[in-house]
This record gives sequence, C-alpha cells and structure tokens, in this order.
Amino acid sequence: MPGALETPVWPETLVNLIGNQDFVLFLGAGLSANAANSRGETPPRWRELLEDLTANLITHNSTAGLIRRFIKAKDYLSAAEHLAYFCENNSLLAEFRNRIVRATDGGDNSNDAFFGGAVYGLISDLNPRIIVTTNYDRILERHFVNGFRVKHFEDSDIASNIRQGAPVLLKLHGTADTPEKTILTRTDFARLRRTGGHALETVQALLLTRTVLFLGYSLDDPDLRLLLENLFGAQGQLPAHYLLGSNRIPLPDRRSLKEVYGTQVLAYGGEASPGVERSLQALVARLQANTSP
Repeated sequence: MPGALETPVWPETLVNLIGNQDFVLFLGAGLSANAANSRGETPPRWRELLEDLTANLITHNSTAGLIRRFIKAKDYLSAAEHLAYFCENNSLLAEFRNRIVRATDGGDNSNDAFFGGAVYGLISDLNPRIIVTTNYDRILERHFVNGFRVKHFEDSDIASNIRQGAPVLLKLHGTADTPEKTILTRTDFARLRRTGGHALETVQALLLTRTVLFLGYSLDDPDLRLLLENLFGAQGQLPAHYLLGSNRIPLPDRRSLKEVYGTQVLAYGGEASPGVERSLQALVARLQANTSP
C-alpha cells in the first residue's frame, strides 16, 4: 500500500519539458482549494457548489430531490442542467449565474475575494507559458497580475498569441467577469462548441503537439472527462500527458486514463491540498537541481 504521505516520482521526460517551457498547464477546480479569502474561506468544489445552489434556489421539493439524487450519484452535469432549467423557468437564471461566480471567485470586495496561496507560488516557479483553466474565478489573474494575456473561449486570436510566444491564460469555460457566459451545463457545453470553435481547435492542437500537466482535477470532474474525450491513447505507447492526483484513484481508473486517454496519474498521498503542495515542491526542487551549475 502506498504511504499516507506518498509523493510522486516526477518523470525525467516531464521535468525536462517543463524546464524547457515546452508544456501546457491545465488547471481545474481542485486547485482553487489552495486559495482563500481574508476570513480563511475557500472556494467550493463541484458537489458543494451544486448543493448550495439547490438549497438556495430550488423551491420545488420534487425538483430539489431529483437534483440531490444526481449529486449523490456524482452526475454533476445532469444536476447542473436541472438547476439551470428550473432557474430559467422561474426567472432566476441571472441569480443562478451570479451565485456561481460569487461562490467560486469571492467577488471584488477585498475581504471576500480569493487569493492564491503557496501552491500558486509553486506554479509560478514552473514558469508556464500556456495555462488553460476551466475555472471561472480570477485567482490566477490576481496572482500573476499582468504576466499573462487573458483570453476567453469566444476570442478569435488565441492561436496567434500563442504563435507569437506570448504567455497566454485561456479561460475555456468563461470568467467571473461575464457570469451569463459561464459554461456549466450540457447545454452550455453545446454553446461552447458553437461559439468557441477557435478556442477548442487551438486546445485540440495543443493536446496533440504538447505535453499537458493537469493540476486540480479529479475523476469526478465532468470538465476533465469532456476534455479527455478529445485525446487519443494507444496501448503500448508512452502516455503523452500527466495528471497529478490522489493515490486513492482506483487502479482500473488509472489504467483507463493511461490506455484510453494517454494520461498517466502521478499519485500523492494524504489530503489533496497538502498533497499537491508537497508534490509541486518536489517538482520545483528537481527543476532547480537541473539548472544548478
């Protein structure tokens, strides 16, 4: 059995690619758990967010019960779809979207806004040139300030910015600045395919030509599953991408990620936040050792 404080062995190939800035960093909702506001509050994960929306917006008992069953079954996309449908038909859609961005971003008030902690500093040490995130929050923008050109899924110049070598932060599922455009439900994902064609094509090209490191994703995250459906893996080939994840991920799921999606799990032990921080510390130490004279 892996030790409780297991730290992954970072593959030399990946370490070298990161050292040469020849990689793409994908950041998911789990990373935001390493951020906090002045009161020590942290952004919710998928389940917590959907439970809060259901408790505060759904007034119809049978609808609330159905949504809670979806949440219990970890069918988060169906839960979100039913939430949005109910809110749209009860003139609550704007409140639905606004609650999502307030919960995940904290807002503009200095006491409410979420700011990145030590893990975000370690991400800076990786010196990524391309970051893709499915998060709505502005934690990365607050952390990097003017370091990245922030692009959104409807923008048409994402590829040209990457070709120019500019540091790019692509917010693939929208941003807290425009709650009405955030991507959460299956209907939203269909809209993303219609209006974000350039962004998706650019991401697809990156997935096929660069090595990706996924941080802050779990196998319960529907956005990860939807992303991986665009990848191809073949048995016997080395995986092209890596996901930093818990050692609690079952071995059959790890095998599926590797052989179906070409993504290898690099496992840490213990709770997620300290596990991610400990793992990134080890990675940064490897990078620094490689550059020492």
